[in-house]
This record gives sequence, C-alpha cells and structure tokens, in this order.
Amino acid sequence: MFKNKYNLPSRFLHRVVLSNNLIKDILFDFEKFFFKRKHDKLNQKNIFISGLARSGTTILNNFFFKTGHFASFTYRDMPFVMAPNIWNLITNKFQKDSGEIERAHDDNLKINYDSPENFDEIFFKTKLKGKYFLNDSLCEHKLNNEIIDDFKIYISNILLKNKKKFYLFKNNNNILRLNSLSEKFKDSFFIILFRHPIQQAYSLLTQHKNFITLQVQDKFNLEYMNFLSHHEFGLGQKKFKFNETTKENNFDNSNINYWINEWMNVYSHILKISKSNNNIYLINYEKLCESPKKNLAPFLEEFEISQNYLNN
Repeated sequence: MFKNKYNLPSRFLHRVVLSNNLIKDILFDFEKFFFKRKHDKLNQKNIFISGLARSGTTILNNFFFKTGHFASFTYRDMPFVMAPNIWNLITNKFQKDSGEIERAHDDNLKINYDSPENFDEIFFKTKLKGKYFLNDSLCEHKLNNEIIDDFKIYISNILLKNKKKFYLFKNNNNILRLNSLSEKFKDSFFIILFRHPIQQAYSLLTQHKNFITLQVQDKFNLEYMNFLSHHEFGLGQKKFKFNETTKENNFDNSNINYWINEWMNVYSHILKISKSNNNIYLINYEKLCESPKKNLAPFLEEFEISQNYLNN
C-alpha cells in the first residue's frame, strides 16, 4: 500500500465502497451486465502466486507482470475492483502518473498506480460474506460452483479491461482455498514461495511491529488493510486456521516463536495439498534468487515469454 498517499476524499470513497457488501455486489452485477462475454471460453491457463507473507511473492509477481503478458488488478482499479471496466471508462481521461514511491513495508520496493496488487481478495470476501473470518484467525474454506463461475467472470473482466490473454493473481489468502482453486483451475499454475523459516519468521515479526506503528499513527492504515483482508501483520493480524493441520499457537505475536509456529502450520498444510494436485509448485525463495533461470524457465516457456526478462 502507498504510505501517506490517501487524502480525505479518497479515504471517504474507499470507506463507502469497500465496507458495504451490497454496493460491491451491485457493482459486480452491473459489470457482468454491461461487459457480458462468453465466460465458458475463458482461458484457464493463468498464474496464481501465494505463500506466507515475506516469502518473496511480491517480487515474483512484479517480475511476471513486467513481462507484459499478464493482466492483474492495479492501484488504478481501487476502490471499484468489482467493476474494473466501468471504473476505467469513468476515470480513463483523468488518470495521472503517481511516480514511484516506496511502499509502506519499508523494504525498498517501489510502487505506483500501475503496480499490481492482490485486490482480488475483495471478491472472495464479498461473495463469501466474510464467513471465513474469526476474531483471531482466517479459516480454510471451499468454493462452491457458483462462486467459481463468478470468479471466472471476474477474471474475464480484468482480462477484457487490459486486453490480455493470461491472468496473474498474487494473494497470500489463497492458501485458505488452495484445494478448491487448484482443482477448478487445472490448467493454471499455482506457485507457492517459502523461505528459511527463521529468516521468514524474523521478517514477519519486523513487519508486524512496523505496521503496528503505522496503524497507531493513522487508523486509516488499519482500515485499509482490513478492507483488503490483509491480516498478515499489524493490529489486525490473524493467523491461518486449517481443518486438519492447524496446531495450537499459544505464543504472543510479539514473540518470534509465534511466527515460526505459523510457518510450520502454513507450509505443512500446503505440502499436504500439493501431494494431490500436480499444478502446485513449491519454490524456495533463496534458491530462486540464486538460480532464477532454473526455477522460472519452465513457466516462461509455458507462456512463451522470452528468457531475456531474467536478465533485466
């Protein structure tokens, strides 16, 4: 998210649109009506990137996005992510270049209005009416056929807006519905990143403290993350809860052992799911940095992307 980039009118618009399920459902229905396509013909070969936060998912997402082969939601689609084509028609003549600024994570990653972000979670939160939310956790869940069909329409709408063939989706919360998505999108690639558990746990704890500071300074930072279901860290932090593999985590989230426990919980679940779904690929972030060509070449070949992008 942008640091200190939201003025009062922008905050008001975000609050009105993103806090109301009825408005978001109406927007989606309008989008379906005005931009109706043959969604059954939708190309199902897409890339879904996920993993526990601080595993390198944003860097990998940015790499694929910059190839120009994929459509993804960007900051320009906010807050009307349920109707990207309608919003684009309204704002197209008034769009400005924000210039690149460092995102709120203080990790030297630069973003602008055209940077991809996982606003897709708003779709699932709306359609599932937040039923996977508990006070301290986000729960594993299945997606029924109706939601899957609507999600395909949702994908086709953003492909239409961007005039692209392939969809790129980076969302850490997809861990909670990985089984459903990987089964329903058989021709897609689900890339799951992980790091050394101690390093990743330390990074999570550092960001947790960072976002607590930001959210105490400005409560809209907390509101914004809650709107997007960003509960990885900060005052609104929630742990992942799975049906079979969840182990009790009795540590306080200011303790690094809490985050190590989360790492073990999340990746033991993913490992189990991956055994029965051959379109799930676990990639070690450290090895990806050491040998990007070895790890990414198969995906570049599949989507007919030049390996020259690995040298940029």
